[in-house]
Amino acid sequence: MTAPRPGYGNSPVTRETLMTRLDLPPALPQPNPYRLDRLFRRAKRLVTNGPGYFLSTTFERLDRRVYDAKLRIRAVTPGALAVSDPHWLVFMIYPSPAAAALAPYHACVFDACRRLGVNLAVVTNATLSAPLRGYVLANSSLLIERENVGHDFGAYKDAIDLLSGRFGLSSRLLLFNDSVAYDPRTIGGLIVRMADAPGFCTVTENVAGVRHGQSYALSFAPAVHRSQAFRSFWSRYRPLSEKAYVVRRGEHGLSLTLEAAGFPVHALWRHDHLAAIVDAGGPAAVAETVRLLSPPLRRKVERAMGAASAPAAARTALLREVLHTDPVRGAGLAYALMCGLPVIKRNLMAKGGFAGEDIDSALARMNHPCRAEIVADLTARAAG
Repeated sequence: MTAPRPGYGNSPVTRETLMTRLDLPPALPQPNPYRLDRLFRRAKRLVTNGPGYFLSTTFERLDRRVYDAKLRIRAVTPGALAVSDPHWLVFMIYPSPAAAALAPYHACVFDACRRLGVNLAVVTNATLSAPLRGYVLANSSLLIERENVGHDFGAYKDAIDLLSGRFGLSSRLLLFNDSVAYDPRTIGGLIVRMADAPGFCTVTENVAGVRHGQSYALSFAPAVHRSQAFRSFWSRYRPLSEKAYVVRRGEHGLSLTLEAAGFPVHALWRHDHLAAIVDAGGPAAVAETVRLLSPPLRRKVERAMGAASAPAAARTALLREVLHTDPVRGAGLAYALMCGLPVIKRNLMAKGGFAGEDIDSALARMNHPCRAEIVADLTARAAG
C-alpha cells in the first residue's frame, strides 16, 4: 500500500506539509507582530500628520539643546521666599518681553502659594523684563530661566530635574502653566484640592483619542513622582517644540505611562459631571449647553441632534459630541458656567472659536473679577 502523501488522508494539513507538497522552500521566520504594529502606527502618524510633522521633528532632533539641559537653561536664581513647605508648585509662564507685570489671573497663583505656604518655582521660556523678573524673584522660591525649547513639557522636565537634584521631592508636586486664566477667588481652593487628591490628578481630562490629563494643571502624589515609571518617562522625554509631538509624547505619553504603572488620571471636573447636570435640568439644560458651545462644535452638535428621532436621542447625541472634544476649548464655557470649572482657556477665540461678546457675557454671568483683562487678552491673541 502506498504511504499517504503529506497533507492527504490522515495527515494534518500544516503550513510545513503544504510547502513540502508544493516543493517550496521552508517558511521564513514569522515577523514580530509587536514590531509590525509599531511600524504601522508610525506610518499612520506620518500619513495623518503629513510630512510637515515628520520633517519638523526630524530637524528639531538635530538641535543639541534637546539633549543637554545645560544648553537649555540660561539661569537658576533663588527667590526671596524660603524653602519651607515640602509641597512644590512649578508655574511655567511665557509673558511678552515687554510685560512689566503679570496679569491678575496669573499673579493670583503667586498670592495663593504665599498664603498657603507652598514652595513656588517659576520656570519661563521667555526673557523677562526687569520689573517682572524682580516681582517673580520677590514672590517665589526659585526662578528658572531657559531657552524656548519644548513648550510646557520641556519646562516641566527641566524644573523636575532641578528640584529633584537640589531639594529632593518629598511631598506633593504640582505643575501649572499660564495657558489658562485662573480665578483669584478659587485658585487657593483649587491648589488645596489638587494637593489632597489621590495619585495622579488633573483639573480636566480629554478622552478624545487617548484619555489623558491636560497639562495646564497636573498634580502628583509622592508615590507617583517617586515611581520608576515617572522617573523613566522624564528621563526619556525629549523636549521638542512641535505641538503635535508635545501632545502625543507629553500629555498622552505621561498619562499612559502612569496608568500602566497603576496611577490612572483622576480629573476634578469630568464629562459625567456635565452629563448629570444636563440630565437633571431636562430640555432647558440641553438647550443651554448647546448655546454655550463654540460655534464649530455647536454646528456639529446641532446636526447630530437634528438627526435624532427623540429628545432622549438628541441628549445622547449632544453628550457624545461634547465627550469627544477638548473640555476647556469647544466646551469651555459650558463647563465653566454649568459645572463651575475655575479656568478659562486663553485660546477660546482662536481658529473660529468663540466671539468676544460670548466670552464677555459668560464672564459677566460668572462675576469674574478679571473679566476685562481676560477679554482683552483673548482678543489680542485671536488677532495675532
